[in-house]
Amino acid sequence: MRKKLLAAVLAVVMVIGAVPVVAFGASGSCGKHVAWTWDIDGTLTISGTGDMTDYDSPGSVPWILYSFGVKAVVIKYGVTSIGEYAFYKCDSLKDVNYNGTQAQWDAINIGKNNNPLLDAYIHVIIPEHEKYSITVRTDAGGIAKVSAAEAEEGTKITVTATPSADMSLTR
Repeated sequence: MRKKLLAAVLAVVMVIGAVPVVAFGASGSCGKHVAWTWDIDGTLTISGTGDMTDYDSPGSVPWILYSFGVKAVVIKYGVTSIGEYAFYKCDSLKDVNYNGTQAQWDAINIGKNNNPLLDAYIHVIIPEHEKYSITVRTDAGGIAKVSAAEAEEGTKITVTATPSADMSLTR
């Protein structure tokens, strides 16, 4: 009788241990200095520095149990590659938010078998320290402000202001 009870308790413990806890999210490592976090809202965040691990198959990706629910991915500046198969099973993925410039995003090496990532809408979010603005003051007291937060370095910005008075740009 005790053996049957013990066997039943062990079976329940094994089943509970096999079910992922998704109510609060999950996290782990996906590279030497790269980590992942999955939130219950469906956001997978990849952060750290360096390369993400290349995976041999979709089943070896650490967030495979959550991939069906990944709706958005946040990739932090510092991640230099996306591993093979990393987003292979993320069929609900619609948006990728990258915290860096377009040139930095373009420099990231994206491994094979990541079609859901490549098919998603990429949002490049330029960090605060790389944003800048231009203020033009006229002698007549007019001010024109231009935000260049989404412009790449070297982008030509044309400012038109009236009345026509001497204008100067200061840095």
